[in-house]
Amino acid sequence: MDDLDDSTGRLLLDSNIWIKEVGLMSKRASTLRLYMKERRKRLVVPEGVQAEAARHLASRMHKHTVAARKAHEYLVRMFGTLSEWRIPSDEEVAAHAERLARGEDVPADYIGLQPDTALRGARRWLAQRPPATPKRGYVDCLIWEEVMNLLDSQDLCFVTNDGDFFEGNDESNKLHRSLKEEAEARAHALRVERDLDPILNEFRSEFTIDTEVLLDFVNTRSATIKAAAESMGFEATGPPVVTYKAFATEYAREVEVRFKSVQPFADAMERGWTTEGLRIEARGLYGTETGRLEDVTMDREGLTYIDDAGSPKGVPGSTQYVYFETLYVGPRPITSDRRDILVG
Repeated sequence: MDDLDDSTGRLLLDSNIWIKEVGLMSKRASTLRLYMKERRKRLVVPEGVQAEAARHLASRMHKHTVAARKAHEYLVRMFGTLSEWRIPSDEEVAAHAERLARGEDVPADYIGLQPDTALRGARRWLAQRPPATPKRGYVDCLIWEEVMNLLDSQDLCFVTNDGDFFEGNDESNKLHRSLKEEAEARAHALRVERDLDPILNEFRSEFTIDTEVLLDFVNTRSATIKAAAESMGFEATGPPVVTYKAFATEYAREVEVRFKSVQPFADAMERGWTTEGLRIEARGLYGTETGRLEDVTMDREGLTYIDDAGSPKGVPGSTQYVYFETLYVGPRPITSDRRDILVG
């Protein structure tokens, strides 16, 4: 399992990774494409992965096109006339989702579902063998059977965040015992990861980023939450401390930068409330020639604290982003979903 030749072999991304990386149109996917080029890797896309990813991508795009049509209709009523604004039709959305999920914009090989693979997947699910679950998991069984097929002829790296493939619980990074035994019986090596980060970290290229640019963004972004925290009796006890990681992308003049800022705060009213400080976590593109930060995607922002009852609460505005949030910092904003879970 640990003898995977990282310079060859294939890369198989589960549908949850395709969805998370916006059909491989995210900034991280740009780094992935460079990684595949430099390490001579190709993606393999089984039909089960493609179908599930296409369905979810189409659903998310559809939600935004519906909202865009409603917004456009409202603005037309307000302004009378507007410049033409073309919104993709439902058919175009479905076709684009299919194309993205096939990996047509990256080096990828599509594998149609074969009858014997489908039969083995069905038998695995009926017998409730991992990764099957009583209420779902048939597609996972198909994907695992494709993994087994590929291991007969080549090394493979399988990236999935589906807990059913792992031992114990959703936080485990250990492949399920029975799946590991199956993989080790095959001719070639398997590497399994829950995210792209462990792979891309090994490929990391060092870049020097002007931290003042990151600090300017952090100060601007945190101003509202900082004011709310101060109105609640918290006070800053030091300046923001910014750390970052920088990765090469397929574009020579753009670097993907992931950064985190922590500014220490304390309870100025001596209520005994504790906090880890005001935290900002985000990703973006840094122009190596322009020195500008663009297309910033938020992961987390806010200040959480523990009150008298021992319960974690968030200063108003504190947010953990599950999917992408649009920030009009650069010329190419990305729109997606968010979920607020920190506000107490």
